[in-house]
Amino acid sequence: MNLSLLLAPLTIPLSWVYDAVTTVRNLLFDRGVLPSERFPLPVIGVGNLAVGGTGKTPHVEHILHLLHEQGLRPAMLSRGYGRTTRGFRAVEEGETGATCGDEPFQVSRNCPFAHVAVCEDRREGIRRLLARWQDTDVVVLDDAFQHRYVRPGLQILLTDAARPFTKDHVMPWGRLRESRRGAKRADVIVVTKCRDGQTPSVPLAPGQHLFFSRIVYAPLRPFLVESSENVETKGKRVLLISGIANPRPLAEHLRRTGAKKVEHLDFPDHHRFTSQDAARMARAGKEAELIVTTEKDAVRLNAVAQELPSDILQKIYVQPITVSMAPAEGEAQTFQQIIQDYVTANQRNR
Repeated sequence: MNLSLLLAPLTIPLSWVYDAVTTVRNLLFDRGVLPSERFPLPVIGVGNLAVGGTGKTPHVEHILHLLHEQGLRPAMLSRGYGRTTRGFRAVEEGETGATCGDEPFQVSRNCPFAHVAVCEDRREGIRRLLARWQDTDVVVLDDAFQHRYVRPGLQILLTDAARPFTKDHVMPWGRLRESRRGAKRADVIVVTKCRDGQTPSVPLAPGQHLFFSRIVYAPLRPFLVESSENVETKGKRVLLISGIANPRPLAEHLRRTGAKKVEHLDFPDHHRFTSQDAARMARAGKEAELIVTTEKDAVRLNAVAQELPSDILQKIYVQPITVSMAPAEGEAQTFQQIIQDYVTANQRNR
């Protein structure tokens, strides 16, 4: 019998309690008892109802690139989950994934045109960010759907096509951080990680827009050095090393592209690799012809790279990903146009 079914009698009552607490909290924000602060420039929130695995980082990067293409200077503010520091921190030269968090570090590298900072207090973070970088045109908040002390002017909600919020439950029975009713706060809902032609049905409130995104796998790049040489997985024994919430799509991609065999070292989300982990990688990597890891994991692999044999290091390749957006049937506006219209209507005069 499914373990979740066995545990349901225990988790369902706890889920009701958690749902009641988050519902009251949201009601206090809705009624103005708890304050939500607005800022004098466009603020775009990107988040989800479920814990992890919806692809926030590539979607944040996609939005930053769209803003950059419009001639704007965007900034991204994140909590910096898993970092060893606290408070406001600008992600600049000298920072590591440990000091600022894996996702902000990755975003700063993939979007060098954007200002990137981390802060647990989003209100304080925006104030410090704007004081430090006065040329900022728009702020993108990463993983901020439940951080209601800041009120974004455009709220984007992500949900995984494999487990949309409409078919999930509040923790601990399910994976939702709050009731699915919270989706009504979103201006745009994006169903992520869709397979070709997959368009799950999502009920919309008046004025909401629906989009479907799919993962686009870029060519593998070496972990050690930059190279323009294309490396293929076809016919090879591949070792996948991952410490992310949902590595299944990447494992399926490797098999779909012709890997002879895919062995998987699956670590917990945001796992900090240790010397023991490096030893496991070295043992598992002996028989592999190619070792593949994610961009987030590559940030954390740097900490143990010196403990890996050179022949293992030379086999490691990083899988970059981007996203491609498609509007729901009958949707007149594109994702890019919605963002552009919002920013244009809310630009501040410097």
